[in-house]
Amino acid sequence: MADDIVQGHLGDCYFIACLAALTGKPERIIRIIKSGEVNKSGLYVINLCVNGYWQDVIVDDSFPVLSGTNKLAFAHARMKDGKGSLWVPLIEKAWAKLNGNYDRVVMGGVDLGFIHLCGVPSSGFKHLLMKNDQGRKHLWSALIEGEQNRHLITTGTIDSNLKVEELTSFNLRANHCYSVLQVVEHNNLKLLKLRNPWGSNAWNGKWSDQDQATWNSNSDLLDLGVCPTMVDDGIFWMSLEDYVRYFSFSNICHYNDDDKHSYAFMNKQVAKESYFNFKVEQK
Repeated sequence: MADDIVQGHLGDCYFIACLAALTGKPERIIRIIKSGEVNKSGLYVINLCVNGYWQDVIVDDSFPVLSGTNKLAFAHARMKDGKGSLWVPLIEKAWAKLNGNYDRVVMGGVDLGFIHLCGVPSSGFKHLLMKNDQGRKHLWSALIEGEQNRHLITTGTIDSNLKVEELTSFNLRANHCYSVLQVVEHNNLKLLKLRNPWGSNAWNGKWSDQDQATWNSNSDLLDLGVCPTMVDDGIFWMSLEDYVRYFSFSNICHYNDDDKHSYAFMNKQVAKESYFNFKVEQK
C-alpha cells in the first residue's frame, strides 16, 4: 500500500513518509482507523497516541480540493479503476485536527510522526557521523536489524549538509523526508529501497530505474525480488554509500506488532480537554 500514498500540496512529508513506512502490514493501518467501513454519517474515528495515551480523534470526510476541481489537494490514495480510498486523507486530517489545523502540521520531524502513529520511540542517526567505514558499519548494522525486526525506517535530506544543486541533479529534494521500504545485503552489496512520499520524482543515480547497466550486471538480485519498478511511483533503489552521502539522517521506529505498551514523555502533563459554547447571530 505504500505506493498508493501521494503527499499532495501540504508540506507534511515527514508524516506521510512515516505513514508509508507503516503500510508494510495492513493490520497496522487497521489499528489506527477504528471506523473501518464507509458510513452515511461521514464521521470516522482515528486512533493516535498523544503523550503516551491512545486517543480517539473524530473527523469527517470533507477534505480540501484543488481550485476548480474535485481532486484532493492534500494527501490521498491513488485512484484504482476509477475509485479512491479514504484512509490516507482521514489519518492526515486527524493529525491536522490534533495540531489545530492543516497549516500547523507543515514541516516537522519524523520522530513526531512515529510517536503519534505507533506510540513507540525511534532512534536517530546523523549521517555526518557515519562517513567513515566504522560509521557506515554501525549504521548498516542498525538498518539490517530494523529490517529483520520489521521496524519502520525513514530518512531525509537537509540542505545545510549538501548543496541543493547536487541533490536536484540526482532528482532528490532538499529538506524532504523519504520512507525506507527495504534493506538488502547480498554478495557484499548493501542496497536500500526508498520511496518519495510525492509518489513520483525518484532518484536517477546508480541503481535507479534508468541504470540498466548496473542492474544487468547483477541479475542474480532478481531471485531476491530486488529489481527496479520501471514506473514513476517515487520508489527507487540505491547503495549504502550513496544513501549516506545524499541523505542526512536515518530514523528507526522500534515498532513491534505484538507490543502492548506505548511511549510517554517523562514529566509532562497530559492536557485536559476543554469545551466552550458560542452563538452566531445572523444579521
